[in-house]
Amino acid sequence: MISDALYQAAFAFRKTKLWHQLYDSQIFAIQHADGTIGYCCVMGIMGEHLALAVYPGEEGLAAYRLMGMKRDGLEEFEKHERAFSQNCLMCSFVSREELRPRELAEVRRYCKANGITPRGKNAYPQFRRFLPHYFPWYLEDEKEQTHLLEGLQACMEVADKLENRYPESMGFLDMEPFDHSIPLLTKKGKRWVWTAHMLPDPQPIVYPVAAVTDELRLASIRRAPPSKAKTTSGKASLGQRRAAGHPWACDVAMYPTAMRQQDDPAPDGDDSIEPRKAPYFPYLLMVVDMLREQPLHMTITDQADSYAPQLGEALLSLIEEAGMPVRIEVRNDRTFALIKDIAKQLQIPLQKKKSLPLLAELLQDFYEHMTTQDDEEHPDDGGASFLEQLADPARQAMLPDDVLSEVAQAIRRFHKAELPEGLLDSIAAELRKRGLQA
Repeated sequence: MISDALYQAAFAFRKTKLWHQLYDSQIFAIQHADGTIGYCCVMGIMGEHLALAVYPGEEGLAAYRLMGMKRDGLEEFEKHERAFSQNCLMCSFVSREELRPRELAEVRRYCKANGITPRGKNAYPQFRRFLPHYFPWYLEDEKEQTHLLEGLQACMEVADKLENRYPESMGFLDMEPFDHSIPLLTKKGKRWVWTAHMLPDPQPIVYPVAAVTDELRLASIRRAPPSKAKTTSGKASLGQRRAAGHPWACDVAMYPTAMRQQDDPAPDGDDSIEPRKAPYFPYLLMVVDMLREQPLHMTITDQADSYAPQLGEALLSLIEEAGMPVRIEVRNDRTFALIKDIAKQLQIPLQKKKSLPLLAELLQDFYEHMTTQDDEEHPDDGGASFLEQLADPARQAMLPDDVLSEVAQAIRRFHKAELPEGLLDSIAAELRKRGLQA
């Protein structure tokens, strides 16, 4: 539950209209009472999204910097991941219709107790915790509520100081947040002390690497001729056997639809009941046979915070089943980092290229299937058009064994009422026809 002090500070912040004085690039820092640093960004100069975001420490600052980078030329998967890479505590002002039932009940309770009637556009405060690859969720942690409260209180001090001054005269510079100082506010008793804070240098992004520790398994894969590669069930599919010795292309991307965490299942399978924990966006690994120009394998993670172990295991298993590719091509640092150890240990040439048009096209097609026009407003509605097309047995027959199996696992996470009639049964029938586990 949101504290009364946080509601009080939020309504006071809205009255300052600080977004009329600061651009979202004119950030400042606050030293919290516990000694940590938060980076404060006031949004709303265009009159649309009115908010204060407090980015925690250097990790939060890195997310703020990422959000400010240009999006020209990004593919849909990349735009989606960028949008859900926020790391901040946010107080924003929205219409009543944008509040979830729980939020609306809380703000009504506070307003009734304090004789407040929110009026006008974007009059209701909303408090959210943004974490990378999670759906924005309730601000429930007491420590984080305190940090946001302190940020709102600092905004009142800033608004007071800017009443008769230009922002630039107080150290608020309208420039990219990389190599200059910004104001730092520290509460000393009842007064605020202003000092200059030099922004830390951006840290290089370190992507997860799939750790391969089973030397016996690796040795076995190295010795096996590609044409004799076997599945764990004893036999590789025809499509997989043909993929041996072909060049592969791989890509790791954030899945476009949020899913419940595994330890937070829907009670009685009723997905209309709100999750207890923030839904997460899984990562997927797509492997494409470049010679045959079609998907060879796709894996979707079932972990909220770590994708490397599961995706690395999926790739290693695919090599066991399908045989050695002649080389693997990737197009970004994330996928290169995931695969590099496996490729090195199996002596598979790994090449990073600026562009892999076939892979990009297949990912774009998949993204379009899995999203709808209103996915931002209804994140759980994504995938409807894809599922409807998948209900066609002719489309199922076109999918490679691995992809069909992965799709079968993925759709089991949906509530049955959300699936097209007969979809589960038709996919099970197709799996049985191929001698695969339904």
